[in-house]
Amino acid sequence: MNSSSSDEQPRRRIRDARRAPNNSNNFKVEIPQFEGTLDPNEFLKWLYIVERVFYYKDIPDDKKVKLVALRLQRYASLWWTNLYAK
Repeated sequence: MNSSSSDEQPRRRIRDARRAPNNSNNFKVEIPQFEGTLDPNEFLKWLYIVERVFYYKDIPDDKKVKLVALRLQRYASLWWTNLYAK
């Protein structure tokens, strides 16, 4: 039995919908790196941006810590490594 092109159209739309990103704007939004700082205001600015990215990308709570840990650099990365090792 040959499928007609009209039968293929709904399948193609479903397949294409699965590939489509969650938002229609196709913006690339990333969590900025954080190196650590003694200035609490710098940390709060970074944290605010991270929270906005999580909200925009609709990141589930169980993924947030792992994603943030990947973006820590230098002093912040050392702090995280020491904290996580305990």
